[in-house]
Amino acid sequence: MEAILASSPPTPQLSAYLHLRRPSLGIVRPTGHVVVRDEGSAQHLYNHAAEACFGEWAAVAPPNHTGVDGTPATLGSITYELVLMPEEAVYLACVAGCLEVAPDSKACPGTCPTGGAAALGRLLELAVRADPTLANLAQRRVETEGEILASSNAPALAMRCALLRAVTYAHYRHNGYVVKDGVLLGCHFLLYRGAPSAVHSDYGVWLMDAEYDRHTQHTSHLASSKAISTMPAESIDPSADANATPLVPSTLTWQHIQALRRLLHDVSKKLLLCSVEAVDGGNEDIPQVVDLSVG
Repeated sequence: MEAILASSPPTPQLSAYLHLRRPSLGIVRPTGHVVVRDEGSAQHLYNHAAEACFGEWAAVAPPNHTGVDGTPATLGSITYELVLMPEEAVYLACVAGCLEVAPDSKACPGTCPTGGAAALGRLLELAVRADPTLANLAQRRVETEGEILASSNAPALAMRCALLRAVTYAHYRHNGYVVKDGVLLGCHFLLYRGAPSAVHSDYGVWLMDAEYDRHTQHTSHLASSKAISTMPAESIDPSADANATPLVPSTLTWQHIQALRRLLHDVSKKLLLCSVEAVDGGNEDIPQVVDLSVG
């Protein structure tokens, strides 16, 4: 699986910056999120001046100690840790090779290998655990046209969705964007042409997965393409030939697209509909991201 994310390397500037320090140590929270607690490493990954911009700060309240007389003891100062998006953890560990992930805080840098199939598989499992939608998918049986998708396949389907998100994140990161979570605007990612502290995002990305749709909602696959492409909104005509292969799965209706487009337009952003498709690369398929600009 690691070859999928290695189809294109980080930009030379970003790669050089990330490797100015030894690999950072990420600690796994019970929720599945990966956090960086070492202040120097966290500041290095978060640095907006260098447009690294990985992670978001989260306050960590100290434990409430009880004094000998039963009254609460004075609380210590609040500390902060850098919480990485699941896709950021995969990217830093398996693409950039500058993050080591350990199950607890007792590990030390240099003891946890970066990259490799085992590391990627483990990080995708954590990504599924950290995302409520994927976690629910991994634990349930999916019914399609009178046929039950074996429950043992549901975790694999959730892992596949997590992998597609990681591939999408890497694609836009390699195209010069800072990629952040888009949940507050109802999409998967937001794309920034610079540090989010300095600029507004330009696009909201909705990732479509035809394979997931095929198993769950009886829909058709996306139109195939062998290149990264964009289309202006006026080239999309939902009233065109009804027999043509649909550009998007039927679960994402034109009403949904219009709602997303209007919401993003109101905050000066455009909607990108995106899918990941395999292109024949000889010995193995190479993933390519196909995106469609709407409005």
